[in-house]
Amino acid sequence: MKKQNFQSSPRLSVAEVKIAVAITLLAGSCKGAANDNAQAFNMMCGIRQILTAEADLPEQKDKEEVTRAIQQLIELNLSTAEDSMYDQKFEDDSSDGDKPQQYKENRPKWQKAKHLISAGNLEIDSIKILRLPNSPMRTTANKLINCSLEKAKALEKGLVEPTTQAEAQADFNDILFGDKAGEDKAGSKTYGTAATACGGNDPSNSEAGRSFMSDFLCLCSASGGSSPACTGTALSGITYSTASASATAAAALAKKCPLIPHTKTTAADIKAAAATFTAALKHKAGATTAGKIMLGKGDETQCNGAANGDCVLYKALDATGKLQIPWLSKFTAAISRLEAAHKNSLKNARIAAEVTNLKTAALRTYLQATVEVTQPPQPTKALSQQADKATQEPAKKVCNEAGGDQKACESLKDKDCTFNEKDKKCELKKEVKSKRENDCQEGKDGKTTNTNTTGSNSFVVNKAPLWLAFLLLA
Repeated sequence: MKKQNFQSSPRLSVAEVKIAVAITLLAGSCKGAANDNAQAFNMMCGIRQILTAEADLPEQKDKEEVTRAIQQLIELNLSTAEDSMYDQKFEDDSSDGDKPQQYKENRPKWQKAKHLISAGNLEIDSIKILRLPNSPMRTTANKLINCSLEKAKALEKGLVEPTTQAEAQADFNDILFGDKAGEDKAGSKTYGTAATACGGNDPSNSEAGRSFMSDFLCLCSASGGSSPACTGTALSGITYSTASASATAAAALAKKCPLIPHTKTTAADIKAAAATFTAALKHKAGATTAGKIMLGKGDETQCNGAANGDCVLYKALDATGKLQIPWLSKFTAAISRLEAAHKNSLKNARIAAEVTNLKTAALRTYLQATVEVTQPPQPTKALSQQADKATQEPAKKVCNEAGGDQKACESLKDKDCTFNEKDKKCELKKEVKSKRENDCQEGKDGKTTNTNTTGSNSFVVNKAPLWLAFLLLA
């Protein structure tokens, strides 16, 4: 992923311009000392609102779906297992240490499955799962289901841990307070000494930018704490002082912020916030500040949150032309995390769909075996229709993830997705059939083979895993 850089003034996108205009309009066209910083203040308020909102993260159900599908594969596995396997109690005992790792991992799952099967309480996709009597078809079906199970477990390893709200909020806190844990009301991570934290009189020694909230307070802090520069009317007690007092003042100042319509924070919101901030720098620069990077009222020889307050003086651009504002540089991490969250969600959705397809194919295998070994035959047509629906649902989900993004949809052609030009959305091809069958039942060319088969149905008899062989020989 290309690393974002917000240390130089970026080119505004249409979305960023809209947000910038919305924030700017809040300030109106005020003139005079009473509203000298109104535009900058409202801009900072808008950024603060973005950074204190909940992050826009995708739903995180794919891992649960994969876990559930694998459990169902284990249940189908046991319902068709050899008697020597099924008759075990699957209880934890001292002999577990001598058994394969796969057995140890699956033992409690098999135990749960057996209780359900024995009680006649096991259903998968509204189909009741019974213990099949011994037959060549049962043996063949079990090997195919085992194949599906192994493939599903391999796919499960590709799942990416979803981003949590706590992780996203930690990034926001790092920007707001200079600490992922939150506001530091006793130390120096969030607030410093006003004389240098607001910039001082020498940009090279400026400590401005240590945290967003520090700069937010500097913008409106002046001697006496009653500056009208940010809100048009005199404030009360808004001064940059000790860490504890500054935290109290910043909280009181935040209550003066006008709110803009906003729900959850996206990566685009943060990019727009960076753009509007950089556009506001030097907005009121005068003769004495022409060569300085300042936020707030101009014509100041220094910014100290007191006699020379209501402004923030930053370090000069570095040798590469980048802004040296610590909290602004942290936008990159926050944006990357949110963008990765949605990218990983799409990957997990694809894995969940593939695992669900494997489960559905295994269920078909079970139903075919049921027809052969039970009398009277079950209504396989209705059951097949249920399986068809179950196969297409996860495939539809993969297409739906792309939404109205045509480019993303086109990248999913191999998943039978197509972009609906009329409705402007990605969807599963109408003509697509339920072809996502378990390749455990097909040859490499997609055709069902008839080698090593038993009974009237042609199943591929694949080699059972070593751990299964161990159990069958036990």
